[in-house]
Amino acid sequence: MVIRIVVAAAILSVYASTNAYPQSPNAQRRFEVASVKPSAPEGGRTVGCDGGPGTANPGTLTCENTTLLMLLTKTFNISALVLQAPDWLATSRFDIIARIPQGTTKVEFLEMCQSLLTDRFKLAVHREEKEVSKYDLVAAKTGIKIRSSSDLNPEDRASPEPPRSHPPMKLDREGFPELNRPGMIGVNGHIRLYDPKMTMEFLASTLSNQLGKPVTDSTGLQGAYEIRLYWVDETLPPSSDNAGPTILRAVQDQLGLRLESKKGPVQFLIVDHVDKVPTEN
Repeated sequence: MVIRIVVAAAILSVYASTNAYPQSPNAQRRFEVASVKPSAPEGGRTVGCDGGPGTANPGTLTCENTTLLMLLTKTFNISALVLQAPDWLATSRFDIIARIPQGTTKVEFLEMCQSLLTDRFKLAVHREEKEVSKYDLVAAKTGIKIRSSSDLNPEDRASPEPPRSHPPMKLDREGFPELNRPGMIGVNGHIRLYDPKMTMEFLASTLSNQLGKPVTDSTGLQGAYEIRLYWVDETLPPSSDNAGPTILRAVQDQLGLRLESKKGPVQFLIVDHVDKVPTEN
């Protein structure tokens, strides 16, 4: 059995509930104290970040075995497909502990993450538009089938912080993993995504990573929505065990949205400079 787990981390959960993200590479808001160091060579099982506004630990950001690629894509709210950066950003891992000032908003938190990358890794970036093959995420003619997060019951809207350990996985009768907390998981090519408060912008970024092409949000839908989606990995050989909807069909049938394939302008984030070794704590 092949299991793929993608845990909803602290920075990810911020984007799932707000459209705002840092616009300037020189954001001035900073963490009170921050420790940044390379991860131990042997690494560990835990990968990702916990803490921050809207989590069980709003005063501390803790990242373990986290690559700069992960931090960049979440901080700038982009898919890795529209990031032009050195290859080592996907392999070099770092541990980060940062103290967050009381009362920090989610948008301010993202600006602090950006300042951390700028201060400690001397990150310099610029944006550039390129003409590429992509998808536009639009509303289907049949109408959307998703609920606004504001229409959910309070218990449905809650996004508990994911546990650091992974509980035994349960499958439904069609072989799809059950998921009762925000995140995405795949078992034997059967993938399920769930988030009770996801923006269309963040859904487009998530779909982009799965499709291998940039996805632009053209739905016009504002705010956060409850997203429940399941599909089968199309790269698997056809068989009765791999029966199920493709991601394109799932988006249309389950969400009432549609992915239109076209060629058009997409904004890329270009990394002009980034240090391999962070400055001292």
